[in-house]
Amino acid sequence: MRHILRRVPTESPVEFDDAHGRVIGVAPDGSIPRGTFYRAGDAVVALYAENDALVLQIAESKFDLTSPGVKLEYWHNWHDGRTTFIASGPSARQQIVYPAWWAELHLNVQDVQFAPERDEEEDVVAYIVATWRDPDAARRLASKWSATSG
Repeated sequence: MRHILRRVPTESPVEFDDAHGRVIGVAPDGSIPRGTFYRAGDAVVALYAENDALVLQIAESKFDLTSPGVKLEYWHNWHDGRTTFIASGPSARQQIVYPAWWAELHLNVQDVQFAPERDEEEDVVAYIVATWRDPDAARRLASKWSATSG
């Protein structure tokens, strides 16, 4: 199935092939995005609605963020300036390690350690984790994107 997604933050919508977990091109004019994607290092992380579920996809692995069987983990290695993200579910597990947002901005580690709320603002993957932690927010987002897919 192909999904129309918008790359964070504001680029033109693209077509995303969920069978292969990759962006295949720019979406036709007038396409309405019903999800988003982000490059975290070499990985494409997509978040979209499918059958009223909020789906996180990394490569060919899909995780229903509205399912209780999915677990997400997110942390920074303060010494090497990298972020680790793990998504696991009943039938798949994906781990990605990528440059931390604060390292790419050349910020002082000590300042960032005391402002964890900035993760959600600066790193889409942290926003995905925050959405997963709030089941009502995940359901609202899935409903919003499902409504726009018509």
